[in-house]
Amino acid sequence: MIDIKYSYTVEPEDELPSDHFEDAENVKWVCDQIEKGNEYAWFCAKVTATLGSFSASTYLGCCSYESKEAWENEDDYYGDMKKEARAMLIQELKDAKIELDKLVECNPELFV
Repeated sequence: MIDIKYSYTVEPEDELPSDHFEDAENVKWVCDQIEKGNEYAWFCAKVTATLGSFSASTYLGCCSYESKEAWENEDDYYGDMKKEARAMLIQELKDAKIELDKLVECNPELFV
């Protein structure tokens, strides 16, 4: 069993909440929460899967949650992003193996 580690960071969101919410009340809530220091009110999520020195990340912008706990548990975006980052990481590992196999085949003396 491979031991992939997952992490996420809350990145600044470049998009405006008003460009994504039609309801002025939702926009006001996001702006109020940002002023109160709630970094989960409006952010871009970056989820990373890591195995050894290999890692892969995926991003989802325009996220809006009441709290860290809500982001992690309310819906399954975080879980879906972990699956996506894992798939990307596995593909990166497969690609690295192909390149390593080519290197070994062409330069066996390097691996004696």
